[in-house]
Amino acid sequence: MKAVRNTAGRIRAVDLDEPAGEGVSIEVASAGICGSDLHMTQFGPMPVTLGHEFAGLAPDGRAFAVDPAVTCGNCPECLRGDVQLCTGERSILGVGADGGMAERVVVPEDSLVPLPANVDVGDAGLVEPLAVAVHGYRLAQIETGMRVGVVGAGTIGLCCVPTGMSVGAKVDLATRYPTRLWPVSGWAPTSVCLGGTTS
Repeated sequence: MKAVRNTAGRIRAVDLDEPAGEGVSIEVASAGICGSDLHMTQFGPMPVTLGHEFAGLAPDGRAFAVDPAVTCGNCPECLRGDVQLCTGERSILGVGADGGMAERVVVPEDSLVPLPANVDVGDAGLVEPLAVAVHGYRLAQIETGMRVGVVGAGTIGLCCVPTGMSVGAKVDLATRYPTRLWPVSGWAPTSVCLGGTTS
């Protein structure tokens, strides 16, 4: 099986044995490359497969996005539903345990997020970065009619454009690179700033 690992000096595809262990085997259909994946080259060789933004199919054919945060499920924080505050044993798939940049990966069952029928599993590698954008808007308490400035047209910035528009905000996008604008061309942000020039 092919998988992407951080090896001596570079990230590359390697051959690995089929994944095993407790959990659900997922046939990966989509995986995103996060900036943090690229930064991990600084850590030197790692014994895990990269990729925390991914989705795929279970053995029964059902489509899932995968929540990469693996928590203990037993600490007081997990038991009251605040799993993001887990104080027990935890890991991030793609960082401390095998992630989704592979043909297949075994993940904990409670990491599976069922996809609605109208979401293509091939696009669902974007669920995790979209969740970051949605969380940011919720924390900022953005409402209809507010104006939002998004600085940077990386994956998270681009996810912030339709997320803001979905709550009725007026979204301004600033980026240095016009080549990064094609993903939002159909969403028409209120304005776009290219390296100091507004359009």
